Amino acid sequence: MKTLILTGLMDPIDKGISGWFNVGAMWLVFGVPGVLFVMAARSFGRRHPVRLGWIAFGLLAGAGLLFGLGLAIG
Repeated sequence: MKTLILTGLMDPIDKGISGWFNVGAMWLVFGVPGVLFVMAARSFGRRHPVRLGWIAFGLLAGAGLLFGLGLAIG
């Protein structure tokens, strides 16, 4: 939908969904899977020793990828 608006193929609709819906949708799309991934990572870390460097790399890479995804979507 956003791509159609940005390319000019569709006009943005003045009536619409409030900002709270967007916040809820963002939480549903990014927050719920994020929490599930954190739970899975903690479970894995308890069963298998993981070096601190890999944890830092995962955090930085994940944040970078989410930031890039946000730029691509926005």
